[in-house]
Amino acid sequence: MKKNGFTLVELLAVIVVIGLIVTLAVTNVIPIFRKSKTKGFANDAITLAEAAKLKYKDDKLNNIDDDLYEGSIPGKKCYSIEDYLLGEYASNLNTRIQGSVEVCYGLNCDYDTKIWMSDGSRYINGKIIDENTNVESLIQTDITALNYSSCGVNLNTEPVLVYLNTNGGETIEPLTIRSGNAIGVLPTPIRSGYNFDAWYTDQELTNIVTEELVINDQTNLYAKWYSPNDVARIGHTYYSSLSTAITDALPNVTTEVVILKDFSFGTQITITNNKIIDFNLNNHTYTFTATGASSVFNVNTGELHLSNGSVTSAASSGMIDVQTNGKLYITSGTYTKTSQKQVIYNNGGRVTISGDPILKTQVSSSTNERAVIHNLNNGSTYIQGGTIISDGVSTENSCKSSVAVCNESGTVEIGVQGGTFSTTSPVLQANAYGVVVTGSNNVYFYDGIVKGYTNAFNTAPTSAYLESGKSIINGTEQIGTKTFKTAKLG
Repeated sequence: MKKNGFTLVELLAVIVVIGLIVTLAVTNVIPIFRKSKTKGFANDAITLAEAAKLKYKDDKLNNIDDDLYEGSIPGKKCYSIEDYLLGEYASNLNTRIQGSVEVCYGLNCDYDTKIWMSDGSRYINGKIIDENTNVESLIQTDITALNYSSCGVNLNTEPVLVYLNTNGGETIEPLTIRSGNAIGVLPTPIRSGYNFDAWYTDQELTNIVTEELVINDQTNLYAKWYSPNDVARIGHTYYSSLSTAITDALPNVTTEVVILKDFSFGTQITITNNKIIDFNLNNHTYTFTATGASSVFNVNTGELHLSNGSVTSAASSGMIDVQTNGKLYITSGTYTKTSQKQVIYNNGGRVTISGDPILKTQVSSSTNERAVIHNLNNGSTYIQGGTIISDGVSTENSCKSSVAVCNESGTVEIGVQGGTFSTTSPVLQANAYGVVVTGSNNVYFYDGIVKGYTNAFNTAPTSAYLESGKSIINGTEQIGTKTFKTAKLG
């Protein structure tokens, strides 16, 4: 009988069990460590290849050939591991590779990476091989360029100097480019109190430089600047006056006017003489400061395209007037009237709204309140997308009320024929009626949803004005504390 402790047999059994556990652990853990080490080597191989690409690009920029040598692949220049492992290009390596590395490049930017490990393993672009592997069949060729226009630089031509005249900016040392090669990306100069436009090949600043410009001889380039007070540009011509920019636009030719900054303006912009103005707000805000009876835009004879920003107006007139021979296209942006009258007053012209713009009125008094879009004088309004909201107070059954769209005379189409309800469908919403139709006029309803607190329509469109084979489905939607009546096709 055992009184204290373990017997010799029990101790031997415990030792045997411990030995088995250790054996199993070593058998399973060592491969894990090896696999982890192998993965680390493979990751380092990929990092080295990327580092060599960066160094190769920089060396060409600086016309340095000393680090290149004829490698094991005919017709290609190569780097050895020492050239970039000690530099900044591979500073994120976790493990210093014990062995030798060779990265070789052809003039068309294809490259091959060979890494020989000290333990006898060999990696090519992260793939493990052994003595039985056909090495040549595993060489990876990547034709992806370095996102640099002079990747295929001819290293045998003579270097030439490119002088950068900053025209009052901070001095930039001349660049050295090998003759017959593209100039690539140029440095951005700095000049206090000015914004940089572009580099030009002539002192008159008429011929802009591109990355593809081939340099054959000594070259002078010139910087162009514009004032931070400029509000718009047409191409590379800058304007401190928006009216002047519109005046400079040519008839019957689309002219893109790009806004350069947020700004306030109090003079109406009139489109006449069949000018086609693509007014790119460029993600800026245009605040109309006039408070009298003046619209922001008056499209008389010509076209106005609005996109990519926001316009606000508190004037006592509509924001955009479209006359009989005018056309208006809105594809994006936000257009807000913070007082009386409309966002769009279509007085016999043609209005097309598509994409995802937002048109809204925000008024706190019923005095001179109007629909967001007022169509009259046989105008044509096509609402193919976007959101139109009237956040007004008047609930009367007329165009002088909180109404998204009012058709007093002419044609209004909501949606696109054959369209299906989706997130790109037009949305019309108002605190009175989503749509008001007066007289014998009507509204073609093809797609989208109409919401009104009083009702979606003051008079429902007849079947002749609906998408063929469809009918209106009425419903409700809770918006804030109000329950709106809705209408869509089904």
